[in-house]
Amino acid sequence: HKVAIGAPLPALAMLVDGHERTLRCPPTKRRTMLVDLTAQLVSAQLDGTVGRSRARRLVGRLSNLAQVEPLIRPHLHAGYTVVEARWAGAGGQPGTGTMHMRMGGRAHSEWISLLSHSHRILSANHGVALAPRTTVPPRDAPFTLTSATDASGEDGIGGYAFHSSAPLTAYVFAEEWPAFALRALQAASSQAEASLRDQSSPHAQPHLSMPAAELFAQALLPIMVSRLIRCDTVYAVGDCGPAVGVIDSLHSRNPQMRAILHMPASLHCSWVGVKVPREANRDPDRLSHPHLLDTVCEDASDAGLQTVRVRPLSLIHI
Repeated sequence: HKVAIGAPLPALAMLVDGHERTLRCPPTKRRTMLVDLTAQLVSAQLDGTVGRSRARRLVGRLSNLAQVEPLIRPHLHAGYTVVEARWAGAGGQPGTGTMHMRMGGRAHSEWISLLSHSHRILSANHGVALAPRTTVPPRDAPFTLTSATDASGEDGIGGYAFHSSAPLTAYVFAEEWPAFALRALQAASSQAEASLRDQSSPHAQPHLSMPAAELFAQALLPIMVSRLIRCDTVYAVGDCGPAVGVIDSLHSRNPQMRAILHMPASLHCSWVGVKVPREANRDPDRLSHPHLLDTVCEDASDAGLQTVRVRPLSLIHI
């Protein structure tokens, strides 16, 4: 029998730190993985080459590491794409060994994103708590933000947020969609455009799904408020089930929603997705039509609330 005594101590390929009450990647394994991540990143950036067996080993390690570094998980799909790829080799046999990726292609870009993101996460090596919390902080706990948002397929996005330190202050936002985003939303709801996308037609217009638009709104407002005041916990309230589910899991099979997930992941706090019926989301719905902003603010003032409008620096990169 093997007995280990001390603190911290290794267990199941992780480091158990009783003093910090965390699970982290052990130092030796961390150093090895950082060297491997750097080498594979340089190779991918230089000429797009990927060693299949080396990539499979690394992706397996990252999958295991995602248990204590959950922010790696949203990027793992890129690793699975690489290790499960099939191509024709010599003599018509399945290709093995080294794979050459198309520079700038989607698989290549996402593989580089996985490697670089994992390197940053592993360099910090924060880990996770030794035991999960069975409850989340109440909404009146210090540094807690409650945000309610909505997105319109015709006008824009909007919502309001309350911070536990200032319960009588409503942080509100209401912005019109840029023209290109509005066209993409309309293309997503068009049956003719859907048919073109199903055929992989080059004539299909860029599209933006409503769940992705809702997720963008749910992530954007807390990020804007966090510029003004510290937020350790965010309750992200919305009436779109898929968007709320993605907030909770920090994962989605939908490429658009995966791309948006870097927004909540960039805000180092705990996120809690809350699904409410559409009729309970009336004021965020009104704020998703920016011409109603003044009316909503007047209603808030009549209710004894102070309103502070927050605005994004840009709505170009969505």
